[in-house]
Amino acid sequence: LAARHFHADRADAAGKRKIAALMAEQETFQHLFRFYATLEEVALRDRIIRGPAILNSNRLVNTLILTPADTSLGHVPVSEWFDAATARIDLYKQVEDGLAQRLVDRAGQVRAAANRAFWAVVAVMTLVLALAVMVGGMLIRGLIRPIVLLSGAMNQLARGNRDILLPEEGGKSEIGELSRAVGVFRDSLIERDTLTNTLMDEREALGRARDAAEAANQAKSDFLANMSHEIRTPMNGVLGMTCLLLETPLNDEQRKFAEIVRESGESLLDIVNDILE
Repeated sequence: LAARHFHADRADAAGKRKIAALMAEQETFQHLFRFYATLEEVALRDRIIRGPAILNSNRLVNTLILTPADTSLGHVPVSEWFDAATARIDLYKQVEDGLAQRLVDRAGQVRAAANRAFWAVVAVMTLVLALAVMVGGMLIRGLIRPIVLLSGAMNQLARGNRDILLPEEGGKSEIGELSRAVGVFRDSLIERDTLTNTLMDEREALGRARDAAEAANQAKSDFLANMSHEIRTPMNGVLGMTCLLLETPLNDEQRKFAEIVRESGESLLDIVNDILE
């Protein structure tokens, strides 16, 4: 649009208004940039957008806007406008390249920070995992392992094995109380087994004594039966023969002796009967 006006060496009212509107829009973008950009980015823009190229392009734009409509623009060559506009565009291109490089650098910083954060998270997770493993190991040693040992001890006690080792648990923890309870149970089983064995030994001794007494009683009975037969039979024979002797003709002296024998034999038989019966 400006090149056409410079080529014609005049600008109509409509063209001037359009150029003024474009310049106002450009100024609005400049204010928005200053509002949203950082101080470093604004400083970068101000450091580049300056110098003769900017002053020359502003002069030519002011010529288009301030010169009355349909009057000469001072015979400005079109090439001068193109050179000024191209120089201004090149400067803004430098600003764009600088901002783009800053974005790239910032993206690299963000990426590096993200990598550091990632590895920090990995390190923290690894530490947490190691702590979890350590705590799990302590839990196994302090809680699960004693419970497993107590369970095995109870199984051994149920199978009759009293020679078992219990986990040593001090203090007043639940595991310690359980271990002590199992120890009391083991001791009571050992005491019961000892008492049972003692009772069994005494029962066996009583059985042996009973058998010996029965054997002695039977021997006594057999002895008495044999003695009754061995003693009574001859005595009965003596008494019988004495009675027969008394029935034969005897003188007084012989009869007296025979009666003494019979009376003595009957007395002896009474004594033997009292003893044997």
